[in-house]
Amino acid sequence: MAAYHNAFGYIPAGWLAIIAVVFFSISFALLLASSIVYRHPLIVVPIIGTAGELAGWACRVNAHYHPNNYSDFLGQIIALIISPVFYSAEVYVLLYHWVMLYGPRFSLLKPKLYAIIFITFDIIALVLQAAGGGIAGGAKEGSSEQNKGANIMLGGICFQLFSTVVFSILGLMFAAAVCRGKPVRAGPSTTDIPRSRYKDVCFLCLCLATLAILVRAVYRVVELAGGWSGSVITHEVWFGVFDFIPMIIASFFLLPSIYPATQTKNGGFNESASYPTFKGDSSERDEKSLSSSDFNI
Repeated sequence: MAAYHNAFGYIPAGWLAIIAVVFFSISFALLLASSIVYRHPLIVVPIIGTAGELAGWACRVNAHYHPNNYSDFLGQIIALIISPVFYSAEVYVLLYHWVMLYGPRFSLLKPKLYAIIFITFDIIALVLQAAGGGIAGGAKEGSSEQNKGANIMLGGICFQLFSTVVFSILGLMFAAAVCRGKPVRAGPSTTDIPRSRYKDVCFLCLCLATLAILVRAVYRVVELAGGWSGSVITHEVWFGVFDFIPMIIASFFLLPSIYPATQTKNGGFNESASYPTFKGDSSERDEKSLSSSDFNI
């Protein structure tokens, strides 16, 4: 496609933006319905992320008809860069629940540390991206201030990518330990819940959502590193393949991943649910007794 002289570098495809709005609307409706059924605060987080995706793609729909509207360009940039941060926060907290479900002895970190460490990283990334977006949004198109804002946003994206990579490695180590049935932390023998196809499929959904977030983060780093007029950011095909598709996968696959949270009461353990029991291990019992304020986002 020949370069188009507006902020996008092309005229955004209306059909792609409309498809994105439709798919994210479906995901938003499913998440909202689940929040009503389960009444669990964890479901609120992907709802916020999906609402942001909807807003960003709505800007692109309008930009198809008004490609020179700079507000639509900045609106979709800010919304579609910041919204996935909420998906990342969700997978961090969900891994805590899955570790408690399958057994903390299979995890290199104590379960609560996944939320504490990586949500802190997520907040830092969010602040950097929001600050960069604010600077770019208030600057004149093509100015040094706009480039400064883009660089700050790039720093936030890079930090988010680093966080996601580290988290993914730890998550893979946990999944491998569960599959092999070999604990990675010393402790007394435990009576773990039996694995089931349903639980494993739900956990696989979390893995796929995390992979999608990782792919999108890599793309965004490459995109913003090239600047506002780079070859990646000015060709929509890359945006559709490496942003829209990964984010719609994450949006839909996070819903079944929330399964373990529905087995808890107020963010703690449901005594009637089939969780692993730990006899004589005070450190593991402490993990079970964590309050809802520690993990409910």
